[in-house]
Amino acid sequence: MSKSTATNYRCFRYASRLLTQLSLGLRHICFSRFVCMRKLVPSQTSEHLGRYTPYKEMNQSNLQEYRNKNITVVTGINGSGKSRWLIEQIQNNPHHCIVATTTIESKYSKISRLKNCNVMIPHSLYYNINSFITDYFQLNFEAFNNKRYVFSNYLEYIGFKPRIILEIINISDIYMMMGLSGDKERSAKKRAILDKLDYDNRFYIDLRENKLDEQIINVIELMELFGGKRHAGLQIKYLFERDSQLVSLNELSSGEINLFRIMSFFLFHIRDNSSLYIDEPENSLHPRWQYEFIGQLLDLTYMYNPQIYIATHSPFILAGLFEDKEHTQEKDHSIEKILYNYFDSIFPDSLVLPEILSDKITGFTKNIETKDEIVKAFTSLKNKTYTEKQKNIINFVSDNLNDYD
Repeated sequence: MSKSTATNYRCFRYASRLLTQLSLGLRHICFSRFVCMRKLVPSQTSEHLGRYTPYKEMNQSNLQEYRNKNITVVTGINGSGKSRWLIEQIQNNPHHCIVATTTIESKYSKISRLKNCNVMIPHSLYYNINSFITDYFQLNFEAFNNKRYVFSNYLEYIGFKPRIILEIINISDIYMMMGLSGDKERSAKKRAILDKLDYDNRFYIDLRENKLDEQIINVIELMELFGGKRHAGLQIKYLFERDSQLVSLNELSSGEINLFRIMSFFLFHIRDNSSLYIDEPENSLHPRWQYEFIGQLLDLTYMYNPQIYIATHSPFILAGLFEDKEHTQEKDHSIEKILYNYFDSIFPDSLVLPEILSDKITGFTKNIETKDEIVKAFTSLKNKTYTEKQKNIINFVSDNLNDYD
């Protein structure tokens, strides 16, 4: 087995052990994904992955160690202090912070007033798309091209074509508004642009093209005449295309909305030296999207190499953190696995249970096993355990699985 394969396998085994912490209160994990997967040799793995630190033991002296890692994950049951810990990190960070939460917004009301913070608000999805379009309309492709291309890849990941459709839904009312306007020169310019548009109300922006269609340029000019970013009086709807159907933002599922909001918010606001903070990103997300969440976030923001802080109690996000497409598993000859295979029992101090749970989560997210098969396997596992703690861990993972169809 090569050094890189051994490293990947050890990382994956380490990930499975993290599952044992999920039902036992707050735990803190530091992890540098790229370093672990591509540079470390097996003997270095445990040293560089970081360590668990209970919430009560965290202090300013050891926080600097955590900040040297690319990704910091806090896990714990509800009420264990995950959000409070995130807020403390934001307040102590002098650099640019981007905060996304799917939990109670009031927790972050004070944070939103900090000058160095961008905080995702309930209507931020529409705002983000509007901001994205406005940036696109500046025609500064050299500066904006990378974000535009990455966003097109993200649209394809969630099942949409890599383009945005603008629809002016009140174009027939614009003439009346121009007649009421006291600015005759501005009204004449608007009328001239409408003539160029031939009163068409739907326009397509291909995110893979490095230039805009002439009609889109006319729409840009019309928006500027109506007030730039706010374009007061001009009602614009943003549509996306999936399976030959046009879909508006309010037609997306709750999971699609959450994923769209978080990813687009980070993409539109990120810059050099940004830190990303995410509170419970798993809400409403399918297990596969939870499992792939961190990988997608890294793909979306890799050019900026941000510090990432995540509070979660999702075993799927935690298991996906350590997944690598190229890793392969060699047959395990550990004494714990031999005892499990021989006696068909999981002993109280054994670490084989989280390995089995992690394997099952991976099998589910990759459609290798059905939910019914995994639930049946979990029932069998409970019959092979000795302690309530082990049974609680199995129940915790099983309950997370049962939340999804």
